[in-house]
Amino acid sequence: MGQRGPNKTPTNTLKIRQSWRANKPERKKEVQPEINIPGMPEWLSPPARRKWLRLAPVLARSGLLTELDGDTFARYCEAMVQYEQAKRYIDSLLKETGNDAEYQSRLLIRTVNGNVIQNPAISLMKNASVEADRLGKQFGLSPSARAGLSISPVAKPSEQKSKKKKPFNVA
Repeated sequence: MGQRGPNKTPTNTLKIRQSWRANKPERKKEVQPEINIPGMPEWLSPPARRKWLRLAPVLARSGLLTELDGDTFARYCEAMVQYEQAKRYIDSLLKETGNDAEYQSRLLIRTVNGNVIQNPAISLMKNASVEADRLGKQFGLSPSARAGLSISPVAKPSEQKSKKKKPFNVA
């Protein structure tokens, strides 16, 4: 059976919010990855790479991106690129037509069997939007996700005191 209730808020996010819950004893056992820009995955498309390079430093400075978040953040970047490409394609239909009636007719297409269906680009755009919203919330990339966050700059890893830590909590 899966985990019940909403996902737990990470301790770092609670600290940024200045919540008393960040100091609860059970929070001390939580994994605390180093706040740093993760390595960019090789499989990112060029437009997603540009989005990564633009947003990753901002999120890392805000304490919302750690070394463990790379793949999730990469999926966010790709979802945004897919949304933008589908949106550009749909907008190009309007430019090609010049009038609203013809534009509306291009939003619906006829299949080889003669059935009228919604243009697949609209579904691609909607699905990419839902995925980008879902992933973006994990990084505070929407007004509602940022509600309650009072983000302050986080010290750079080189400025943080280096303490020798055991790789695992071994008693």
